[in-house]
Amino acid sequence: MTSTERPPVAAIAALGLTQIIGYGSLYYSFSILAPDMARDLGWSSEWIFGALSAALRSAVLPHLSSARGSIASAQAGS
Repeated sequence: MTSTERPPVAAIAALGLTQIIGYGSLYYSFSILAPDMARDLGWSSEWIFGALSAALRSAVLPHLSSARGSIASAQAGS
């Protein structure tokens, strides 16, 4: 993009909004499903939500190593 071109503000805003809606629906649905998962697995609800937290933390670990590691892991995931 040259210095005279304007960034696509509407596209950026739309992508941001869909990202927020996507994450919101993901976490909302997990809270709805967690009690049934706990019952089926024989775990407490605390362990179910702890497993979600552990999964989120482990997903972040490769990205913390360096900027190059972040780019490589993002490319590998797509």
